[in-house]
Amino acid sequence: MTSESLADIAGSSNTYFFVMKKGIWGDTGIWLYTLIGSQSLIAAIERVVRFTALLGPVFVWLAIFSAVYFRVTGARFVRPAARIRIMLSSLIVFTLSGAIWLFAFRLIAFQYSSTDNLNELIQGNGVFLYLLLLLIMLKVIAVGYVTVSPGPKKIFFTTIIVAASLPIGWLLFSSGLSAPVEKYGITFRGADFLLGPDRREILPESILMIRWGLIQVGAVAAARIRDAHPASRPTDTGSICIACSGLKAPRMIQI
Repeated sequence: MTSESLADIAGSSNTYFFVMKKGIWGDTGIWLYTLIGSQSLIAAIERVVRFTALLGPVFVWLAIFSAVYFRVTGARFVRPAARIRIMLSSLIVFTLSGAIWLFAFRLIAFQYSSTDNLNELIQGNGVFLYLLLLLIMLKVIAVGYVTVSPGPKKIFFTTIIVAASLPIGWLLFSSGLSAPVEKYGITFRGADFLLGPDRREILPESILMIRWGLIQVGAVAAARIRDAHPASRPTDTGSICIACSGLKAPRMIQI
């Protein structure tokens, strides 16, 4: 992907113009930017913020589903019905906790984007892309579960899930992007723009599907490699305090 395409996705830096010339933040904004005194520094910070807002939802949803997964798998000594309640309640609580970040990221990356390419290329208010994100997160959890507790049946079903998710992921990805658009005298689709070298060189759909499949598999593998690294694991699994009847004090059992 060319630097031009990356700049189109991340967006240009335009707050300096709107703050200093249009006064969108009032006198306070003018005072703040005057105090900073460097337009290039403001532009550099804005690019980082916009790029973070663009990729932020991926990490927020990954954190939400990872937290739910560890919350449920940590409740090993409860009944299945109670585990379902724990899963649902944890999902609601963690989603509400990350809602403000998801809202802020959407506001920066889409509502007040500095480029119209994102708005042109995404359709359906991003519903299909959010479902795609959900699919990838669930696949990460499934692969993580089978690597922590491997077994022939688990490996078989996880392989089926991963293989079936590839065409489903492509369907969600292509459905979440707009129909062919014309810009600068060139007609291209969202998939061509995001997966191809640039908007001028259109690749066959089969090549785009292969590229997207590699991205899906690579995203899952990267997440699992990070989680499997020894530095990311706790050195102690902790302990459970069990109050035994007839004893004066609880007994600590290390697990």
